[in-house]
Amino acid sequence: MKKLSTVIIILILEIVFHNMNYVNAQPDPKLDELNKVSDYKNNKGTMGNVMNLYTSPPVEGRGVINSRQFLSHDLIFPIEYKSYNEVKTELENTELANNYKDKKVDIFGVPYFYTCIIPKSEPDINQNFGDCCMYGGLTFNSSENERDKLITVQVTI
Repeated sequence: MKKLSTVIIILILEIVFHNMNYVNAQPDPKLDELNKVSDYKNNKGTMGNVMNLYTSPPVEGRGVINSRQFLSHDLIFPIEYKSYNEVKTELENTELANNYKDKKVDIFGVPYFYTCIIPKSEPDINQNFGDCCMYGGLTFNSSENERDKLITVQVTI
């Protein structure tokens, strides 16, 4: 039994050291393989999505109810944003999505568009599919009356 354990440990060590040598043998990336500022400015990929944090107005909605779902962990709301008819927001998990599903919510977030609901294999990613996505959050809607409650504070000197 000891011999078997020794052989297994030696095999594991051999695999680990072989992988370390393989990684160390890989060349450093060339300059043309790295992300560039020009890619960022040309709105390519996810770097373009980050640019929207600074250049696009936020997505806002009050008292909206989701119209449909794309995946089990997201919700799509009928909010018009620029030339888009709907806004999709992704949540951490299905349970959280079900918590907000079919309830009035307030929405605030930053839009992104690149491969939002458009598959990456789509030949024309600039085609408008009618949907926009957002980074941001949902909160349950509360009426204006609840927000404007007067609170009395007793102050003594």
